[in-house]
Amino acid sequence: AELTALLETHWVDREQMLETRKRDLLKGASGGNPQQLPKPRLKQFVESVALLGRIAGERCALRESHDRSEELDLPFTPLHLYFAEVFSGDNPGFDIVIANPPYVRHEEIKAIKPQLEAEFPDFYCGTADLYTYFYKRGLELLKSGGHLCFIAPNKFMRAGYGENTRKLLTSDAMPRVIIDFGDTPVFDATTYPSIVLVEKTPPENVAGQGVREITAAIIKDAADIERVAEVISERGFAMQPQDLRTEGWTLESPAVQDLLN
Repeated sequence: AELTALLETHWVDREQMLETRKRDLLKGASGGNPQQLPKPRLKQFVESVALLGRIAGERCALRESHDRSEELDLPFTPLHLYFAEVFSGDNPGFDIVIANPPYVRHEEIKAIKPQLEAEFPDFYCGTADLYTYFYKRGLELLKSGGHLCFIAPNKFMRAGYGENTRKLLTSDAMPRVIIDFGDTPVFDATTYPSIVLVEKTPPENVAGQGVREITAAIIKDAADIERVAEVISERGFAMQPQDLRTEGWTLESPAVQDLLN
């Protein structure tokens, strides 16, 4: 009952915020017709309407579950409710987020693409695999100065669909460690995994503190999977933040980078 009440309060607040957003957007529309809005504002209006519909559906499902005296089964984990103390104060968020996001190709998530676009309008890419959205959400859940560490496919480093992820990890955060396993069989399936550790500190916030190098390593031998720390110590190399370009990441030692440039 307590959780139900908290959710109702949360949804009411969200509805009020979205309704206010709709009204503000419509102020620039002739005759209050949203079709008269400029495209960027029309997109925001449509997103607000979609989110209101989603909230209405979730509230309806919650009420029906309550009426049937069923155990509350939410399609999400209300982190801001379960960890209210974490998301309060001057620097809200978790100290660290660690995950192994699901490796699901974009062709298999067609049904939820509209929802992903509504949830992440500035980050969404129609050809991006599911794991990329976990980077976005993970950073949102971090406090300033917190750390995110994922083991996830390395495809975002070079694929076209990874541009938004590359930009995110170098503009909203500072990479600290990047380990590329290539096609080394870390898992039973061929997943081309990588380990990425970033700090939620935009680059401009560390200006004047000296260059903070990125530790990178490439692991190609299955025997090295059990000794990652030693491999980094033996064969790891330093990279500069500017080496991680939006058009694509190439993990190479400074000597090789000089040759490539």
